[in-house]
Amino acid sequence: MAEPWEFVLLLLAAYRTTRLLGWDTITDSLRRRATRLGSWQGGPLPQQYRSGLDAFLHCAFCLGFWIGLAWWAVWLAIDEWALWAATPWALSAAIGLIARQWDP
Repeated sequence: MAEPWEFVLLLLAAYRTTRLLGWDTITDSLRRRATRLGSWQGGPLPQQYRSGLDAFLHCAFCLGFWIGLAWWAVWLAIDEWALWAATPWALSAAIGLIARQWDP
C-alpha cells in the first residue's frame, strides 16, 4: 500500500505526463503525426485521419487512466526507483498548477 505522500507524488507525475501527451503545445507535432493530420491546415479532414485516437489523446479520463496505470505498474515493479523518476514530473506539475493559480 502506498503511503499518502507516495500517492500524491505518483498522482502529480501522472497528471503532468497526461497533460504533456494530451494537451501541451510542445507535443502538438507528435499528436498530429500519430493521428495522421500531418500538415493539415483546414478544409475536409484527410481520409487517413484517426479520429478515435485524437479523441483518446484529448480525453483526461481515457489517456489519464492509462498513464496512471503505467505509473502505478512501474511503482509496483520497482518501488523506490519509480518515486525517483516521478519526482521531476510531480515538481513540474506542482509548479504549473501554482503558476496557473497565482501568476498574473
